[in-house]
Amino acid sequence: MLATQRLLDACVRLGVPRVVVASSSSVYGGVADGAMNEDDIPHPLSPYGVTKLAAERLALAFAARPDAALSVTALRFFTVYGPGQRPDMFISRVIRATLGGEPVEIFGDGAQIRDFVHVSDVVRALQLAATAPACGVLNIGTGHAVSVNEVLALTGELTGLVPDARYGPARLGDVRATTADVGRARLRLGFRARTDLRTGLAAQIEWTRRSLAGTPPRQAASSVGMTPTRRS
Repeated sequence: MLATQRLLDACVRLGVPRVVVASSSSVYGGVADGAMNEDDIPHPLSPYGVTKLAAERLALAFAARPDAALSVTALRFFTVYGPGQRPDMFISRVIRATLGGEPVEIFGDGAQIRDFVHVSDVVRALQLAATAPACGVLNIGTGHAVSVNEVLALTGELTGLVPDARYGPARLGDVRATTADVGRARLRLGFRARTDLRTGLAAQIEWTRRSLAGTPPRQAASSVGMTPTRRS
Protein backbone atom coordinates (compact mmCIF):
# COMPACT_ATOMS: atom_id res chain seq x y z
CA MET A 1 0.00 0.00 0.00
CA LEU A 2 2.90 2.35 0.70
CA ALA A 3 4.29 1.67 -2.78
CA THR A 4 0.85 2.38 -4.30
CA GLN A 5 0.60 5.65 -2.38
CA ARG A 6 4.05 6.73 -3.57
CA LEU A 7 3.16 5.89 -7.16
CA LEU A 8 -0.06 7.91 -6.96
CA ASP A 9 1.77 10.83 -5.34
CA ALA A 10 4.14 10.84 -8.31
CA CYS A 11 1.24 10.66 -10.77
CA VAL A 12 -0.41 13.72 -9.22
CA ARG A 13 2.87 15.61 -9.08
CA LEU A 14 3.65 14.92 -12.75
CA GLY A 15 0.13 15.47 -14.07
CA VAL A 16 -0.48 11.89 -15.20
CA PRO A 17 -3.99 11.83 -16.70
CA ARG A 18 -4.96 8.17 -16.21
CA VAL A 19 -4.16 5.24 -13.93
CA VAL A 20 -5.67 1.80 -14.50
CA VAL A 21 -5.62 -0.25 -11.31
CA ALA A 22 -5.25 -4.04 -11.58
CA SER A 23 -7.67 -5.18 -8.90
CA SER A 24 -9.26 -8.55 -8.20
CA SER A 25 -12.55 -10.35 -7.68
CA SER A 26 -11.07 -11.26 -4.28
CA VAL A 27 -12.45 -7.97 -2.97
CA TYR A 28 -15.96 -9.47 -3.03
CA GLY A 29 -15.25 -12.31 -0.64
CA GLY A 30 -17.62 -15.25 -0.54
CA VAL A 31 -20.98 -13.67 0.26
CA ALA A 32 -22.29 -12.88 -3.24
CA ASP A 33 -25.38 -14.77 -4.34
CA GLY A 34 -24.99 -15.32 -8.07
CA ALA A 35 -22.86 -13.13 -10.30
CA MET A 36 -20.77 -10.54 -8.50
CA ASN A 37 -21.77 -6.97 -9.30
CA GLU A 38 -19.70 -3.83 -8.84
CA ASP A 39 -22.40 -2.44 -6.54
CA ASP A 40 -22.08 -5.38 -4.13
CA ILE A 41 -20.52 -4.44 -0.79
CA PRO A 42 -16.98 -5.88 -0.70
CA HIS A 43 -16.18 -8.45 1.98
CA PRO A 44 -12.61 -9.63 1.27
CA LEU A 45 -11.64 -12.81 3.12
CA SER A 46 -7.87 -12.68 2.66
CA PRO A 47 -5.03 -10.16 3.09
CA TYR A 48 -4.66 -10.19 -0.70
CA GLY A 49 -8.28 -9.13 -1.17
CA VAL A 50 -7.96 -6.45 1.51
CA THR A 51 -4.93 -4.89 -0.19
CA LYS A 52 -6.63 -4.93 -3.60
CA LEU A 53 -9.68 -3.14 -2.20
CA ALA A 54 -7.45 -0.64 -0.42
CA ALA A 55 -5.54 0.06 -3.66
CA GLU A 56 -8.82 0.76 -5.47
CA ARG A 57 -10.03 3.15 -2.78
CA LEU A 58 -6.68 4.89 -2.51
CA ALA A 59 -6.45 5.47 -6.26
CA LEU A 60 -10.00 6.81 -6.43
CA ALA A 61 -9.27 9.11 -3.48
CA PHE A 62 -6.22 10.55 -5.26
CA ALA A 63 -8.28 11.07 -8.42
CA ALA A 64 -10.83 13.08 -6.39
CA ARG A 65 -8.21 15.57 -5.20
CA PRO A 66 -8.79 19.07 -6.60
CA ASP A 67 -5.07 19.44 -7.42
CA ALA A 68 -4.97 16.23 -9.52
CA ALA A 69 -5.41 15.82 -13.26
CA LEU A 70 -5.68 12.12 -12.53
CA SER A 71 -8.58 9.87 -13.50
CA VAL A 72 -8.84 6.23 -12.45
CA THR A 73 -10.43 3.01 -13.65
CA ALA A 74 -10.04 -0.09 -11.46
CA LEU A 75 -10.48 -3.45 -13.16
CA ARG A 76 -11.48 -6.36 -10.94
CA PHE A 77 -9.96 -9.34 -12.71
CA PHE A 78 -11.52 -12.72 -12.12
CA THR A 79 -9.42 -15.90 -12.42
CA VAL A 80 -6.82 -15.09 -15.08
CA TYR A 81 -4.97 -17.85 -16.95
CA GLY A 82 -2.99 -18.31 -20.15
CA PRO A 83 0.54 -18.54 -21.58
CA GLY A 84 3.16 -17.23 -19.17
CA GLN A 85 1.13 -17.98 -16.06
CA ARG A 86 3.10 -18.48 -12.85
CA PRO A 87 3.78 -22.17 -12.20
CA ASP A 88 2.16 -22.03 -8.74
CA MET A 89 -1.25 -20.99 -10.09
CA PHE A 90 -4.03 -23.58 -10.41
CA ILE A 91 -4.31 -24.13 -14.18
CA SER A 92 -0.55 -24.01 -14.60
CA ARG A 93 -0.10 -26.59 -11.82
CA VAL A 94 -2.72 -28.89 -13.35
CA ILE A 95 -1.20 -28.77 -16.83
CA ARG A 96 2.39 -29.25 -15.69
CA ALA A 97 1.50 -32.10 -13.36
CA THR A 98 -0.64 -33.85 -15.98
CA LEU A 99 2.00 -33.58 -18.70
CA GLY A 100 4.65 -34.78 -16.26
CA GLY A 101 2.61 -37.67 -14.90
CA GLU A 102 2.77 -36.22 -11.40
CA PRO A 103 0.04 -35.74 -8.78
CA VAL A 104 -1.57 -32.33 -8.43
CA GLU A 105 -2.88 -31.02 -5.12
CA ILE A 106 -6.47 -29.75 -5.13
CA PHE A 107 -7.56 -27.57 -2.23
CA GLY A 108 -11.08 -28.64 -1.27
CA ASP A 109 -13.45 -30.98 -3.10
CA GLY A 110 -13.05 -29.44 -6.57
CA ALA A 111 -16.70 -28.37 -6.73
CA GLN A 112 -15.78 -24.72 -6.19
CA ILE A 113 -16.41 -22.62 -9.30
CA ARG A 114 -14.41 -19.87 -10.92
CA ASP A 115 -14.87 -17.42 -13.79
CA PHE A 116 -11.70 -18.16 -15.78
CA VAL A 117 -10.72 -15.29 -18.08
CA HIS A 118 -7.92 -15.57 -20.64
CA VAL A 119 -4.93 -13.23 -20.36
CA SER A 120 -5.48 -11.92 -23.91
CA ASP A 121 -8.92 -10.67 -22.87
CA VAL A 122 -7.45 -9.06 -19.75
CA VAL A 123 -4.82 -7.25 -21.84
CA ARG A 124 -7.53 -5.97 -24.18
CA ALA A 125 -9.57 -4.73 -21.20
CA LEU A 126 -6.53 -2.85 -19.90
CA GLN A 127 -6.00 -1.22 -23.29
CA LEU A 128 -9.65 -0.18 -23.47
CA ALA A 129 -9.60 1.19 -19.92
CA ALA A 130 -6.50 3.26 -20.64
CA THR A 131 -8.26 5.30 -23.33
CA ALA A 132 -11.99 5.22 -22.50
CA PRO A 133 -13.52 7.79 -20.13
CA ALA A 134 -12.84 6.95 -16.48
CA CYS A 135 -15.23 4.23 -15.36
CA GLY A 136 -14.57 3.76 -11.65
CA VAL A 137 -14.67 0.04 -10.88
CA LEU A 138 -15.37 -2.66 -13.50
CA ASN A 139 -15.47 -6.46 -13.46
CA ILE A 140 -13.34 -8.24 -16.06
CA GLY A 141 -14.38 -11.85 -16.61
CA THR A 142 -16.43 -13.97 -18.98
CA GLY A 143 -19.73 -14.03 -17.10
CA HIS A 144 -19.57 -17.83 -16.99
CA ALA A 145 -18.04 -20.11 -14.37
CA VAL A 146 -16.90 -23.73 -14.28
CA SER A 147 -15.78 -25.96 -11.45
CA VAL A 148 -12.23 -26.98 -10.63
CA ASN A 149 -13.24 -30.56 -11.41
CA GLU A 150 -14.45 -29.51 -14.86
CA VAL A 151 -11.04 -27.94 -15.54
CA LEU A 152 -9.39 -31.21 -14.51
CA ALA A 153 -11.65 -33.17 -16.87
CA LEU A 154 -11.06 -30.78 -19.76
CA THR A 155 -7.30 -30.90 -19.21
CA GLY A 156 -7.49 -34.68 -19.40
CA GLU A 157 -9.51 -34.52 -22.61
CA LEU A 158 -7.15 -32.05 -24.29
CA THR A 159 -3.94 -33.80 -23.26
CA GLY A 160 -5.13 -37.39 -23.60
CA LEU A 161 -3.85 -37.99 -20.08
CA VAL A 162 -5.61 -38.44 -16.74
CA PRO A 163 -4.78 -35.79 -14.11
CA ASP A 164 -3.78 -37.42 -10.83
CA ALA A 165 -5.79 -35.14 -8.53
CA ARG A 166 -5.10 -35.40 -4.80
CA TYR A 167 -7.80 -33.66 -2.78
CA GLY A 168 -7.05 -31.97 0.51
CA PRO A 169 -8.48 -29.33 2.86
CA ALA A 170 -9.70 -26.05 1.43
CA ARG A 171 -7.41 -23.09 1.99
CA LEU A 172 -8.38 -20.32 4.38
CA GLY A 173 -9.47 -17.23 2.48
CA ASP A 174 -10.54 -19.14 -0.65
CA VAL A 175 -14.11 -18.37 -1.71
CA ARG A 176 -16.50 -21.06 -2.90
CA ALA A 177 -17.68 -19.37 -6.08
CA THR A 178 -16.84 -16.44 -8.33
CA THR A 179 -18.77 -15.33 -11.39
CA ALA A 180 -18.49 -11.89 -12.95
CA ASP A 181 -21.41 -9.68 -13.81
CA VAL A 182 -19.82 -8.13 -16.91
CA GLY A 183 -22.67 -5.86 -17.96
CA ARG A 184 -20.97 -2.66 -16.85
CA ALA A 185 -17.70 -3.43 -18.65
CA ARG A 186 -19.69 -4.25 -21.79
CA LEU A 187 -21.57 -0.96 -21.56
CA ARG A 188 -18.71 1.35 -20.65
CA LEU A 189 -15.75 -0.26 -22.44
CA GLY A 190 -17.44 -2.33 -25.13
CA PHE A 191 -15.63 -5.29 -23.57
CA ARG A 192 -16.60 -8.91 -24.14
CA ALA A 193 -14.33 -11.87 -23.46
CA ARG A 194 -13.43 -13.56 -26.77
CA THR A 195 -11.55 -16.69 -25.66
CA ASP A 196 -13.59 -19.62 -24.38
CA LEU A 197 -12.05 -21.96 -21.80
CA ARG A 198 -11.50 -24.87 -24.19
CA THR A 199 -9.60 -22.71 -26.67
CA GLY A 200 -7.60 -20.92 -23.99
CA LEU A 201 -6.76 -24.09 -22.11
CA ALA A 202 -5.62 -25.84 -25.29
CA ALA A 203 -3.34 -22.90 -26.06
CA GLN A 204 -1.85 -22.93 -22.57
CA ILE A 205 -1.26 -26.68 -22.79
CA GLU A 206 0.61 -26.19 -26.06
CA TRP A 207 2.57 -23.26 -24.61
CA THR A 208 3.54 -25.40 -21.62
CA ARG A 209 4.61 -28.29 -23.83
CA ARG A 210 6.85 -25.96 -25.83
CA SER A 211 8.21 -24.39 -22.67
CA LEU A 212 9.05 -27.74 -21.07
CA ALA A 213 10.66 -28.91 -24.31
CA GLY A 214 12.84 -25.81 -24.53
CA THR A 215 11.04 -24.40 -27.59
CA PRO A 216 10.49 -20.62 -27.43
CA PRO A 217 7.02 -20.60 -25.80
CA ARG A 218 5.88 -17.24 -27.21
CA GLN A 219 5.28 -18.98 -30.57
CA ALA A 220 2.20 -20.69 -29.10
CA ALA A 221 0.45 -17.42 -28.25
CA SER A 222 -0.96 -16.94 -31.78
CA SER A 223 -3.13 -20.05 -31.38
CA VAL A 224 -5.78 -17.95 -29.62
CA GLY A 225 -5.43 -14.92 -31.82
CA MET A 226 -2.80 -13.15 -29.71
CA THR A 227 -0.81 -11.11 -32.19
CA PRO A 228 2.69 -10.29 -30.88
CA THR A 229 3.01 -6.61 -30.05
CA ARG A 230 5.67 -4.45 -28.49
CA ARG A 231 5.94 -4.81 -24.74
CA SER A 232 6.39 -1.96 -22.30
